[in-house]
Amino acid sequence: MQKTLATILILVSLAASAADTNAEAIEARQAAFKSIKESMAKVKDAMMAEDFSASADSANNVLDNARAVTKLFPAGSYQGDTRAKEKIWENLEDFTQRQQQLIADTELLVNASASKDAKQLKAAFKQTAQNCKGCHMKYRQIM
Repeated sequence: MQKTLATILILVSLAASAADTNAEAIEARQAAFKSIKESMAKVKDAMMAEDFSASADSANNVLDNARAVTKLFPAGSYQGDTRAKEKIWENLEDFTQRQQQLIADTELLVNASASKDAKQLKAAFKQTAQNCKGCHMKYRQIM
């Protein structure tokens, strides 16, 4: 009886710990994605104004957050206050490739901002935005 009670307490503790970890990951990735969205809007505004310095700052913020979110999808973190679909973990290889492509696209966005070439910046912005949209369409619940 004591072994069973001890085992139950350990399992409850582990489940609570996993739930806390998932909640922290969900909160962190939501903040990172919000920052990406805001920074992409700033890149767009800077691009329209041909303010390459502001574009570069915002593009670097997008890149930092794109790199950060790769670590914010622990197993099971589709449960809770999230719009992430369970499909992410069912297709983890595809999702991981999409994350790596977002990083690559955002690196191009950073480089395009530094180049001060408006045409190159516009193309890089469009590519990055399409990457975001494609992943959202497949792996994010629409509310």
